[in-house]
Amino acid sequence: MRFYLMNKGFLENPYHLNICVQRMFRSHFFFIFLAIISFSVTAFADEEFDAGVALRQITQYQRWPGIYHKLDSEYDRDIGSAQLLSRFWMMKKSGDSCLKFEFENNCLHQSVPFDNSLAGGSITAWNNQSQQNNRLEFWNLSRENISRRQTSVTTSIERFDYAWSWNNLDFDLGRQPISLGTSHFIGVLDILSPFYPGYLDSSYKPGIDAFRIRSGLGDTGEAELIAVPGREDNRKALLGRMRKNFDGIDAEMIFGNFRDRKFLGFGYEGEKHRVTYWGEIGLFESKFPERKSISKYSVSWIFGLEKDIRPRFRLGAAFFHQDFGAGRSEDITQVTSYAPFREGWAFLTGRNYGLITAHKEFNPLLKAEISAIINLQDRSSLWQPKLSISTGDNTDITFFSWISDGKQPYLSTYSLSTPSEFGMFPDGFGVIMRYFL
Repeated sequence: MRFYLMNKGFLENPYHLNICVQRMFRSHFFFIFLAIISFSVTAFADEEFDAGVALRQITQYQRWPGIYHKLDSEYDRDIGSAQLLSRFWMMKKSGDSCLKFEFENNCLHQSVPFDNSLAGGSITAWNNQSQQNNRLEFWNLSRENISRRQTSVTTSIERFDYAWSWNNLDFDLGRQPISLGTSHFIGVLDILSPFYPGYLDSSYKPGIDAFRIRSGLGDTGEAELIAVPGREDNRKALLGRMRKNFDGIDAEMIFGNFRDRKFLGFGYEGEKHRVTYWGEIGLFESKFPERKSISKYSVSWIFGLEKDIRPRFRLGAAFFHQDFGAGRSEDITQVTSYAPFREGWAFLTGRNYGLITAHKEFNPLLKAEISAIINLQDRSSLWQPKLSISTGDNTDITFFSWISDGKQPYLSTYSLSTPSEFGMFPDGFGVIMRYFL
């Protein structure tokens, strides 16, 4: 990237650029600009235009530990939920410019009211609410059409961005999905709009409001500047990103500020001697007033490898560590109140984990996978098997389950004791059906 953008003043206050972008986003002229761009792009009828619809139906059942029902009889152990997501998308190209637009309807119904605690609500509803509350957005582009105790229907604009090129630079402005890191089961670097570990419905990623500038870096690399002009400091980000291939190894470095904290991260992925190596490491400035003893910076890292044991059968293993996780199982509930978990970019509450994955392709239409996350401190684990079947050129169906293993919570003299992390999780199963038109 042309790093002349990073002059002395920019380095002293990296939010100078973010403030400029924020003012541009806040101005009514920005919407006029997008309207003009939309009209000018679609006016070229002879240019490339593409559109489509994606339907995803998620149905699941889960059973929570019985202690929650004992604490309050209103908490049902057995919970069913059904979610239908319909997304319309369009893309219009005109020369070196491209306009992309997507909106999604989210219809969710579950067998218990949404206003119950997590123990009385489905994981789907909890994740929907978490993504909505923690999204890095400048505008609220969601509308709740129906809001009842057990049913909600929401419409959201998930993408509305305009991309263009000028000289050797590529620009992208508006709401768009952004992924960082190696995109494996557990992520460290994907901090702007992350999925929680093992997230099943990853067909589409929620968009965030951002401005991006990209340029080539040598023959095999790319450099990028990402500005996210949130209305509050804990929803802003300004990151530099460099990616390059070194003898078959894709390496990535990310640095800057996000959610009012300094950040530096490295990631890599490649293959040597038929073994795939991958890893991520992040250094975070600490913003945890609840923990007075924590150091100024916290480190999270994960290293893993994968290898084909037999044709179409692949095994993987990884080790994950995070400084801001709980050192003892008794501290799990306290850790969830810390900033990384409240802000929705950290999910596992322990400190050290093992990860095991296995992939088997029986034929091009039938695939099976099983993953296991193991908390190495309390020895609890969460297993996630799934079976994917291709039912046509644009349709597929996936059967999935999650099975928790660990000491379940119990009521002690004064409070609820949590002897293990995954012992607090529900067991369940479900099905995802997808259709792309």
